Amino acid sequence: MAYTIQAVITLAGDSMGPLPEPLRWLPLPASLLMLPLGTDALEVLGLPRRPFTFEEETETPPSLGKFCERLSQGRSIVYIEAEIFGGWGTQASILFKDGVQVGDPVIAEDAINQALRSLGVASGNAVDEFEAAGLGRHRNTDGWLE
Repeated sequence: MAYTIQAVITLAGDSMGPLPEPLRWLPLPASLLMLPLGTDALEVLGLPRRPFTFEEETETPPSLGKFCERLSQGRSIVYIEAEIFGGWGTQASILFKDGVQVGDPVIAEDAINQALRSLGVASGNAVDEFEAAGLGRHRNTDGWLE
């Protein structure tokens, strides 16, 4: 069974500014908010579809970097993406803080867990941070928006 996600995640306590339609923040467990970057959002924003796991990029695409820099003004956010099929696949993440990308994109099996830990998410009783954040609830990004 396939799993794909492309989203931005931040802490729920942060004040978030207005977003263009059809974007919206969704609450997650572990006091997080997620901005799913589904098909419509990618089109409206002119962002690439899963540039690291689908397109195999290794550097942040300029449009994605600028979008995340704007969102991270005054807060920390993480950009995440994954493409997994039959237990095999790739994850990627990037941390942005106060309008600046922090380090290079992480492309690894546990990139999303690393990103969530950078926001202070702990696995607690869950298997890992991914499960603690409830990211397995839907099999693809657009599923979060239905």
